[in-house]
Amino acid sequence: VDLYLCLVLISVLLVSHYPGGRALRAAPGAGYARAVSGLMELAEAKDFEGVRARFRDHPPDAVLAVADWLREEDIYNVAIELYGWLLQREESGAAHFGIGQCRGKIYDYDAALKHLDRAFELDPERSDGAGYYAYILERHERMEDADRWYRRGMEGAEADDLWTRSHYAWFLEK
Repeated sequence: VDLYLCLVLISVLLVSHYPGGRALRAAPGAGYARAVSGLMELAEAKDFEGVRARFRDHPPDAVLAVADWLREEDIYNVAIELYGWLLQREESGAAHFGIGQCRGKIYDYDAALKHLDRAFELDPERSDGAGYYAYILERHERMEDADRWYRRGMEGAEADDLWTRSHYAWFLEK
């Protein structure tokens, strides 16, 4: 328990010192082709009705970029709509992960598990998001799977992720 409390305190202190209280990440839309600028500008301006009205007119890559940005900004219901549209067009691990994490964040853990299972089935080498997948597996009492995915995340893309490390420490206390 002491280790868990220390990790949580460190996480809170570190995150609280970043702008907006969020973990450091690239500026909104960075790394995505700015060809999505019209749709991304609507999202960044918090014109979510505009995003909903226009996203179908954009290429899937642009919609995925905006859906990911919305998810990172905690705009889960709009992101779910975009990811759902993407999955109707073509199945992808990225869209399944995005909608799965959004579903988990709004406490729909069964739907989250369904999509996250599929995301990691489609891309079994994926480590990005493995800690969140492990958390959902843990909530469904799939403890051996959760342990494996926490470890996968910490050995890969989430090696320095405090959220994953603190949740794994808590998991080990159980």
